[in-house]
Amino acid sequence: MNDDIVIDQTTASLATDIVELMGKGVSYGEFIGLEEKHKEAIYKIACIRYENNRFVEALKLFSLGSIQFQYEYRFYFGSGSCAKMLKDYELAIKNFTVVKMLNPEYIEAECEVAECLLLQSKVHEAKEMLEKIKNENNKNKKILMKVDSYLNLLNKENKEIYVNSKEELNDPKYN
Repeated sequence: MNDDIVIDQTTASLATDIVELMGKGVSYGEFIGLEEKHKEAIYKIACIRYENNRFVEALKLFSLGSIQFQYEYRFYFGSGSCAKMLKDYELAIKNFTVVKMLNPEYIEAECEVAECLLLQSKVHEAKEMLEKIKNENNKNKKILMKVDSYLNLLNKENKEIYVNSKEELNDPKYN
């Protein structure tokens, strides 16, 4: 029995066509004949599941959408949001990073990554990211307000930690 994979000319030609179309920005969903109405249906049902706190179901639907329509950043954002709610912060960060790659102007994705880092207690990384966002996006007031609130919270917590540790160091029971 021969274990070599034999690809006939038709399959090879089809594979070449798929790669060529995807290189031109045609999604897999479009390639297999899914239309705009299908994309919107998947997205709306996923959003409804998310709004009803059915995050596992919503994640599956957003993931399906991101596979079928891989250039649509909103499916990845939805997947990231579900993963965050399910406390799978690494998966959330991966999805929000794809959002940023597909749509560099969508700063909310970076804010979500920073929030996931905070939720993982990666304070230093989160603070660096928040400061970068603040420096690069000083025109978007909504983003600035969100970033400033996180930075203020982090600065306040750092001061409290410093004061508490200093008080403990000066406490006679520790000396």
